[in-house]
Amino acid sequence: HSQLNSIISRDAVEVFLDLSWGGSYKGRIHILLSPDTPLARHFKILCTGEAGPTYAGTTLLEVGNKGNTDREWIKGGDYSTSQHTGLTAPLINHRPKIYKRRNTSGAVKVVFYVNAGYKITEFKITTGRGNRFNCWPIVGLVQQGLDLLKEAAKQVDICSVVIEDSGVILPL
Repeated sequence: HSQLNSIISRDAVEVFLDLSWGGSYKGRIHILLSPDTPLARHFKILCTGEAGPTYAGTTLLEVGNKGNTDREWIKGGDYSTSQHTGLTAPLINHRPKIYKRRNTSGAVKVVFYVNAGYKITEFKITTGRGNRFNCWPIVGLVQQGLDLLKEAAKQVDICSVVIEDSGVILPL
């Protein structure tokens, strides 16, 4: 991982999530992370598995505001045992600040729970237009694959959508 990190730009890191459901691979989500911030680094670490735990092999957890073209979102990120609790210990010691930022379609947000000791394991991706302000820290933006996420949100059981693989997209 140290060799990998030496060739990755700290200004613009692109990560991926490969999704499948119904027993077949459906496609790849490309996410451009915010410039080097603790929460963006944390999300990258969970995509690569460089600290052990990874999003690969986990399932999506929930669809919020399902079918609402403005406010729909998808939640994932339980890397512990896919018990759908999302309350696994964080990999970094960071107490996020709550702030408001325009929530746009494709925004990737880190979810944390104050009363659970700032467990930073889950993420939400806005699949609707996202016309409201948001208090979750936004760490990136979907560059490709938003339509794939919208298809995943239509599944009867969102927990049947598997993140088959995740990682960093290397620059050429």
